[in-house]
This record gives sequence, structure tokens and C-alpha cells, in this order.
Amino acid sequence: MSQLKHLEVLASLFTVFTLLNACTPVVSINTTKSPSSIPMIRSTNSNLWESADSIKLSPTPEPSSSPSASVLNEQNVAEVPTSMKFDKRAQFFETSDPLMPFVLFFDSSVIQSQIYSVSGDTLVEKFQEKLNKNPGNPEVIFDLSSAYLLAGKPERTIELIKAFTNSSTPAIHALFNQCLALLKLEKFNEIEAVVKQLNDFSKQPEAYMQSEALYILLTEIELRTYPLNAYGIDSNFLNKLYDYLEKAKDDKLFGLLLYSKFARYEITLFSRSNEMQLSQALNINPNSVLFKSAFARELLFLRRYDAAQKLLDEAIESDPHSADVLLSQAIKYWAMSNPETDIVKAFEKVISLAPKWHLPVVLLSDFYAEKKKYNESANTLIKFLKATQYSMNAVYYKLAGSLLQVARFQEAIEYYNAFKPSIFIEEINLRTNRAYAYGALKTPEGRGHAIEDYTYIIEKTAKLVPTVTPDFSELDYWKALDSRSIMYFEDNQFQKSYEDILTLHKLDPKNNDIKYNLTGVLGAMGRYEESIKVGLEIPDTYSKIKLVYNNISMAYAFLKKCEESEKYARMAGVTPKTCQL
Repeated sequence: MSQLKHLEVLASLFTVFTLLNACTPVVSINTTKSPSSIPMIRSTNSNLWESADSIKLSPTPEPSSSPSASVLNEQNVAEVPTSMKFDKRAQFFETSDPLMPFVLFFDSSVIQSQIYSVSGDTLVEKFQEKLNKNPGNPEVIFDLSSAYLLAGKPERTIELIKAFTNSSTPAIHALFNQCLALLKLEKFNEIEAVVKQLNDFSKQPEAYMQSEALYILLTEIELRTYPLNAYGIDSNFLNKLYDYLEKAKDDKLFGLLLYSKFARYEITLFSRSNEMQLSQALNINPNSVLFKSAFARELLFLRRYDAAQKLLDEAIESDPHSADVLLSQAIKYWAMSNPETDIVKAFEKVISLAPKWHLPVVLLSDFYAEKKKYNESANTLIKFLKATQYSMNAVYYKLAGSLLQVARFQEAIEYYNAFKPSIFIEEINLRTNRAYAYGALKTPEGRGHAIEDYTYIIEKTAKLVPTVTPDFSELDYWKALDSRSIMYFEDNQFQKSYEDILTLHKLDPKNNDIKYNLTGVLGAMGRYEESIKVGLEIPDTYSKIKLVYNNISMAYAFLKKCEESEKYARMAGVTPKTCQL
């Protein structure tokens, strides 16, 4: 028998015991409940209420079920002089669509309550009819383009305003609508040039739009395109948002910026400070559906359920079809522990209204994870990712964690590979989780990839190992070293496995789990006397002592000491192995 084959036979007989948690992934599902209820080992320190995932996407509402508006005749657009400038300022309206912080209309008959309660398709019909009566009117064409934004048809908006945006001196109103349309279409690579035009134009004294409105749009664009990680926004980026706040002089615009900053994008624990800011925004515009909804979510987090419900009732009365408001209602159902079917139905209603908005999808996924329905949790996120072009970095990490929980290892690996860590701890967590998934494939290739990830962690964390610690097993370095030793053992690389286990043994000589692993790897290497010696040092009170006795029995059998082998086999509760193996 060859030496390699001999060692393979020995490895099949001797066992090593993986340290508790050593190969366990640091999965984070980011549930809304207290950390004690999270079944995973390590959290990414993000809370559902202010999760990084709550930053990226906002809804693109489905077109309403009302009849489609008639298509604008091409001659109506062609009749607009490309050098035409608008003679007055458009009105500024808040929307209840978190994707689109505002919308502009020239028509003086449009009022705020219509933006909340009238469907976009209805407004399209209204302005199409006006345009048919007054072909080529630039203000009506613009208003029709805004109506298409509210109807969830941004491609029509872009088509309508081409006559303005292609001009050498484009109207600032048209540039705003072009940006909003590109955001809804998730064409982030096309926005930069338009923003530059907006910035240049807004500095001109003859600008027809208050430049403060630009800061709201810039905030939205920055936040939609910022490469968020699993932990949130860094301080430098938040400082940029503060600059926008300082530049907004108009009260209503300031309120919208407060909403964007504190209700949607602040990645710190919700606090009294946030409550005060949201209260300030609501005082600026007491009829705002968005502010009421955001404030209600803050109150829910603070467990002030009655006050939250009062705000939600007011918001629903103003806009019964707002995805933002109905999401707050769904969160309330969850917080109040309503029946599971009611909670799921509430989230699904929001998703149907805003299929590209990430937040209701993420929350529903987290709800399923809390109920340990990890397949449902994962499938909810997968379905959403197929509907968006936007890179959802933090969602990849969350999704991979759910897949790991249900042993969908290959899929988990794909999403871990898609996740781009931006800080050190993310890199460590990513590689720990991915290595676990690779190892679970039980293939030579999988073990090879797992060893690569564990080696990276070992090399990067070796200098962080303290000389004295109450529990070495909690260190990333320890866990990676122990896990790599298992991968080496399963791959029949016994010498390398032994070296890793010996390193751990020197760090913590009294650790019985490591001593047990040492008995296994020494036996697999044919070093039977050493295996027995280490095994006999382990006290009988050790929780896995029967596994130790089994390794000792095997070592005695290979040494032809049959009596001792049978003795320890009986102590292990297994059938004695023949000494003539």
C-alpha cells in the first residue's frame, strides 16, 4: 500500500472535532428585533430601521390601471423652438414617491392634494387634452412630461423634453425632469452630464428656478449612486449632505432635505435627535405625507404606537395609495405582532405598488428570516434583484446569509462574490462566510477556495492576537486557523493540518477541543504513541470524551495492543477494531 493511500485509510478512521463555532459562518440577516433573537453569530451592526439597505433604492410605481393616455403627436414636440425659455417659474410639489422627492408643474390649477390622490395616468390624460387644444405650448409639454413621471413612465418624459434638453441653453426645468426620469430608469451613468449642466445653469442670474431645489436633486442622485456597504454611509459623505442642508434657504425645500437626510439616509441608531429633526420637518410642512410617514416609523421604533398610528391615519387619509405610508403601516403590523398572514400581505401590497423599491422587499425578507423561513427570505430578495439594474451591495451580503442558512451553498458563494467589502471587518466577515460555503461543498476545489480565504484571514489578523485573552476561540485568527486545519484534514493534507492545530495548542495548551483534534491528526499521520499520549491528558469530564476514547482505541489497534484497544473501544461505546487491520 502506498504511503498516500495508507494515510487516506487512517484519515477515514481517525476523527477531528471542529471547535464550537470555528467553521460557523458569521451570517447576518439584519432583523428588526433585538440582537438576542438573531440566530446568527455576528451582526453587521446595522439595524433594520436605519439599515444601509434602507438607503439605496426608492420605488418606481407601476402605471395605474386607468386607461392609457393617448400618445403625444410628434408635431407637437417639433413645434417647440429649441431656444424657448419659460417665462415663469413652475410650481414645486412634494410627492409621496420616495424615488422622486418633488415634481414641477406650470399649470396653476394643480394643487398638492392632487399629487397625493390623483393617479399619474389621470394627469397624463388631462395635459394631453390641453396639448391637443394648444399644440406646441412649451409649458403644457413640460407639464405632460411631469405627469408621465408620476405615471411611472419616465421614458416618455425623456422623449417629450428632448426639444428643451438638446438646446445649447437648455431650460433648467427640463434638466430637472431629465434627471428625475434617469433616476427612475436607473440610468445612473447618464446623470453626471445633466447634473453638470444643472450646476452651471443654476449659477446664472437669469435662472428661473430657485437653485435650492438643485440641492434636493443632488442629494437624491448622490445617495442613489453612492457605493454603500453593509455598514452605511461614511462621515465624509454625510458632511456633503449637511452642506446641502445649509444651502437650502426655502422652508419647504429645507423640510424635504431634512426628510431625505434623517428619515431615509442617516445610518446611525435612531435617536432623540432624529425625532427632533423629523418633527422640525413636519412643522415646516404639516400636510406632508412623506414627513408623517417617516415620523411614524421613528415613533414605532420608540414604541410610541398610538402616536405613530395617529400620524399614519392622517397620512393614509391624504394619500391612501402611497407606498411609503403603507410601508409604515406594514412595519406597525410587525411591531405589534399581528398575524403572519396580515404582515406578509401588507408588505406584498407595498411591493406591488413599488416593485423597484428595495426597502419593503428587504423588510419582508427580514421578517421571513426572523421566522426562520430562510428559503422565503432568500427568494424574496432574488426576485427583487432580477427587477433592478442597480447594484445592491448590502443586499448581496444579506441574501447570501439566508442562502447559507438553508444549505444553498453554491448560490450563497455567487452572492458573496458579488459583494464588495469596503472596510476591514467586512472583508473578514465575507471571507469567513464564503469559506464556510466553499468547505460545505465537500469538493477538492471547494476546499481549495476555503483554504485561500482562511489563509487570508490568518495573515491579516495574526498581529491582532493578544498575548493573553480569556477566550482565544472568539478571535477571527483562531477561528480561521482551526477551520483551515479541518479543510487540510479533509483534503488529506495532514502535515499542514497538524501544523495549524499545533499552533492553536501552543496558544491555549489547556483547550481540550484542540487536544482532541491533535489526537485525530496525529493518528492519521501514523504517530500513534503521540496520539495516545495527548488523548490521555484529556480529563474524563470533557464533553466529547467518547470521541477521544475512540481515537485512542484506533491508535492502540494500529500498535497491535489489542487489549488496550478493546478497553477504550468499550469506553467509547463502539465495536472494537481488529488489531489485524
